[in-house]
Amino acid sequence: MVKRFSKFKSYLVAAAFIFLPLIALAGTYNTVSTGWVASKNTSGTSITVPSASGDICQVVSNSSLTKNFFIPTKSLNEWNVFVSHKPAEITLASCCACSAGYYLNASVCTACGGNPNYCVGDCSRSAVSTGYYSTGGTTITRTGQAQCGYAYYCTSGTSNLCSDGFCCGTGNTTSSSNACAAGYNSATTGIYTCAAGYYDSNRDGVCEATLPGYYSPVNDYQQYPCGANDKWADGGEAACFTVSAGYYTTGGTATTRTGQTQCAAGSYCTNGTQSACAFSTYSSAPGSGTCTTCSDGYCCATGNVSATSGICTVGYNSTPSGSYTCAAGYYDSNRDGICQLVEAGYYSPANDYRRFACGANDKWSDGGDAACFTVSTGYYTTGGTITTRTGQAVCGAGYYCTGGDQTACGSDAKWSDGGDAACFDVTTGYYTTGGTSTTRTGQTQCTAGSYCVGGIIAGTCAAGYYCPAGSSSATQTACAAGTANALTGQTSVTACVACAAGYFNTTTGNTTCGNCGAGYYCTGGTNHTTCPINTYNAGVNGTSSASCTACTSGYTSPAGSTSSSACTASYCVGGTVNGYTFSNINYGFTQAVSKVVTQGNCSGTANCNSGTVTVSGESAACNAGYFDINTSCADGCESRCGDGVCNNGETCATCGDCGTSCSCTPGATRTMYAALSSACGTYGYAQETQTCQATGVWNGTYSLASIPTNTTRTRYAAATSACGTYGANSETQTCQSSGSFNGTYTLTSAPSASTRTMYVAATSACGTYGSASESQTCQASGSWSGSYALSSAPSASTRTMYAAATSACGTYGYSSEGQTCQASGSWSGSYTLSSAPAASTRTRYAAATSACGTYGYYSESQTCQSSGSWSGSYTLSSTPANTTRTMYAAATSACGVWGAYSETQTCQSSGAFNGTYTAASAPTLSTRVRYADATNSCGVYGYNSETQTCQSSGSWSPNNYSATSYSSVSTQTMYSTSSVACGSSCSSQTQTCTSGGWSPSNYTYSTCSVDTCNCPSGQYLSGSTCYDCGYNMASPNQYYCNNNTRYTVSSGYYTTGGTSTTRTGQTQCEPGSYCSGGLKASCAAGYAGYSYGNTVSTCDGGCFAGWYCPAGSTDTHQNICSGSTTSNCNATSAASCYTCPAGTYYLDSISYPSGLMVDYTYCHSGNKLCITCPAGSYCSGGIKYSCPAGKYNSSSGGTSASACTNCPAGSYCDGSADYYDYSGSSYTDNQYINN
Repeated sequence: MVKRFSKFKSYLVAAAFIFLPLIALAGTYNTVSTGWVASKNTSGTSITVPSASGDICQVVSNSSLTKNFFIPTKSLNEWNVFVSHKPAEITLASCCACSAGYYLNASVCTACGGNPNYCVGDCSRSAVSTGYYSTGGTTITRTGQAQCGYAYYCTSGTSNLCSDGFCCGTGNTTSSSNACAAGYNSATTGIYTCAAGYYDSNRDGVCEATLPGYYSPVNDYQQYPCGANDKWADGGEAACFTVSAGYYTTGGTATTRTGQTQCAAGSYCTNGTQSACAFSTYSSAPGSGTCTTCSDGYCCATGNVSATSGICTVGYNSTPSGSYTCAAGYYDSNRDGICQLVEAGYYSPANDYRRFACGANDKWSDGGDAACFTVSTGYYTTGGTITTRTGQAVCGAGYYCTGGDQTACGSDAKWSDGGDAACFDVTTGYYTTGGTSTTRTGQTQCTAGSYCVGGIIAGTCAAGYYCPAGSSSATQTACAAGTANALTGQTSVTACVACAAGYFNTTTGNTTCGNCGAGYYCTGGTNHTTCPINTYNAGVNGTSSASCTACTSGYTSPAGSTSSSACTASYCVGGTVNGYTFSNINYGFTQAVSKVVTQGNCSGTANCNSGTVTVSGESAACNAGYFDINTSCADGCESRCGDGVCNNGETCATCGDCGTSCSCTPGATRTMYAALSSACGTYGYAQETQTCQATGVWNGTYSLASIPTNTTRTRYAAATSACGTYGANSETQTCQSSGSFNGTYTLTSAPSASTRTMYVAATSACGTYGSASESQTCQASGSWSGSYALSSAPSASTRTMYAAATSACGTYGYSSEGQTCQASGSWSGSYTLSSAPAASTRTRYAAATSACGTYGYYSESQTCQSSGSWSGSYTLSSTPANTTRTMYAAATSACGVWGAYSETQTCQSSGAFNGTYTAASAPTLSTRVRYADATNSCGVYGYNSETQTCQSSGSWSPNNYSATSYSSVSTQTMYSTSSVACGSSCSSQTQTCTSGGWSPSNYTYSTCSVDTCNCPSGQYLSGSTCYDCGYNMASPNQYYCNNNTRYTVSSGYYTTGGTSTTRTGQTQCEPGSYCSGGLKASCAAGYAGYSYGNTVSTCDGGCFAGWYCPAGSTDTHQNICSGSTTSNCNATSAASCYTCPAGTYYLDSISYPSGLMVDYTYCHSGNKLCITCPAGSYCSGGIKYSCPAGKYNSSSGGTSASACTNCPAGSYCDGSADYYDYSGSSYTDNQYINN
């Protein structure tokens, strides 16, 4: 806080105790009677202080926590002294809120007012300085000023072009100042420049004519190199000349040419460059732009001037294409006009001086070829390297050839027989033969009893299986179910033996047959039969139904019983009634509601008849073997009819009179049989005479009405003769009491006859060429069918023949081959010579050389080699030319090299060239670069440079500059300080020395200090003023401020801290609420918000039916309706809950037998959780009741117990939607409905 002192003296006494911490500032400036007190720890207080243009507003802040300060404002001098000695704790800032381009006029920000004035934004207005113009803003809101530049003059704050012919200087104020000197332009473009062909290298107003090789357009202070070899200038040019057709440029460098010269005969000129005509071309006159092809048959030398110069020699082409080249298959390795035969592994097309490597492993040549050959299919390349192959050879057996390579097949699973582009996969059930494990040459079928995998014999056939020839698995063919094979290595199905009676198996691939097992009997093979009810079998190898022993009369046992203990008193055990399964004692439905049935005794009889069972008041017909202990005979279900069934509607009287089939006549007799069995099956029978008892049943245990058939089988034996098996014998064998079959034959199927393969020679005019074969079968006579007599294929007739072995050079030797007689009577193979041919020869030359090259020649006779090359070392087909060279000597002076001399020298046998010049190429002219600094009052602002060339006089040209390097441009850093309401800001710029002085030159201070603004939380900084966060905002709660910045609240958030206009932060809307405009409110009644960040009153959605949600709810199941009441969707309170009407019930979930709960309490269109009462029930007060037993209800929507109807006569009802009728021992229910 700052307090005003209107009369300072009246406060002197008070100052002694009220302002004890007050600090004297210095001097006498605190003795004036007007001033202010800045209280400790205060900020942002505005006071009025004096200035040169009148009173202005300042903002005072005191950061001290212990001191108050007096601020004098009586006079401008007193104020200025205070500012220059201001305590560190005091900060001052302008109150002015005016932007740049405006000033404070009677407390109002007013436009600066025209070009003669400018306003920098400190509330003051300044007049533009003389020779300056105003800048920035608009014509009435200028924000700064700048000095008038070259070719301009400034008046009334504006910049204008000087008059034509006048080149005004910097800061000029008149239009006709400084008339332009010779070589300069007037200032019509607004830029001070030189005339065309002149440039101002120092930017100092001194125009110079451009140098040769350079140009300068009008109104430009720079000179530019011509820039290309086809451009030149001879000095003082506004543009460079393009070189004339048939001329080349000279002087300077490739970018600064200074002249042009006509092209000489034997040469051609393009793009400013002169080049000698190439081989086989010429130009006969000076000034040619192209060279002409020499006449056909003439191979003109480089730089030739005649069309008929240099007749082509052997191995060379004439030049219709304009290129000097060799014939196809020849090349000129030295580009010296000497064509050589291309070596093997290389090629050269017509009209090319080069040879080329064949370049790939699948290409080859044998010398002198215009193109390389592609390797043949099934061949690989040989000789040379992978890029210079010289021949090819057929692919070997066990290998395959692709891309010129021969590669091993690589595994036992691959094979080849030679000349193949790919190896063959071994056939399934075969193994490979020949070669090694990686180079197999053939394949053979796998032998019977073994199996082959991956090209090898992998092992022996497994037990339980058999493997015919060509098998590929140890389990190739499984023995069928009901058979077994205990041996490995078996070859046919005869190895699989059928399971004997008392044993069985039901799967394939068995090595043994398993025991039949207690409670079962097995007749052999796959048969495995369960002993029927009321019987048992304790043995494990029962062979027939006779193995199952019947229980004692009055006892019963389940099927598959294994001992007599399984036979129990004949109770109602097990079974199914109406789809419900019963256990032995307590019977219960497999449903949600348990129901109990009491077991009943069958009164000691062997079998129970049908009856009725009552289950919790529900009646159902008994199955056969069951009875009802709850009723008397009068219900029609306890009579002992022989068929065991009381049909629907029968009574005891009618059911008891079922005819003679129901029982036997007491005293009658009959003969019954039982099968006698052993391990092999039935071998005979036993019989007994049975008598009918008074009870109407037969005594005895035998059950067969006729004699059983004995078990038989058919077996075979091989019929043999001297040559082996020729047929089969068979016999029928009968099962014996010993458990074995009689007879001697052992084979289960007829054996195959013995066979063999025999051969006979196939012949033609040239001898034996192959064989014929036939399969012969053994006969009963002991001899073989067929007429062929050889046990193996005869060898074919062969001979040896020869062919010349040739290469690129001709015949170098011979090749031979063994030929085989063919069916056609001719020999295989292509060789025709009966003896070896002679080799080819030639004469070749070699250059006689010395240290300097060729000076003469030698010769030798060479013989053709298999490599395609000739023996010997000489390679030339004609005498070689002597070696020559052109040598140079530098032309020098005092400054270095200024030119060159040249001579042609010839190689001598001494190893030296004649002549005296020693340089291999024309020497480079001596040059140097020299510099001069461009300076003015601020220092160095640039430099000038020139490349100087040595002259024959010994001096450098041009020679204007002398410094060996140039200086860096001078720079300095300057600052500008501007005051703002809450501190000060500082700007800096780097200024560079220019021809006109420092640029830019706006900032003038060499140092600067900065003070920044910090607004309190809840406020933001705009310009230099702190404002409340919600200042001038229609909805201030939508904003929060910190760190001088104002932020808009995020969607789903509300602002926090401070007041409604100074919020300092934001928080995400919590569950049960929503946020809009920075404010938080509760979710509307009937809706709930269970997530963060809701933005509408309906939050995450409506309340579920059957529930109600007050305002601010956080769950769509917030409060459940009580008792048997429900509600519609979006209910708001308990008053919204209601009871379901009659004929409907309230359902919130349904239970299934698995225990799965399915929730029905969700809202969707038209759904209310009052469910229509289903058939078989009635609903009242929102609760569902099932119809009682003995009644049914086939309609839905029942409202009371009267909806349940009594069961019709002759039917039974379980309280469901339907009733049921009896029909024998089965039901005719439409569908059992359980609700």
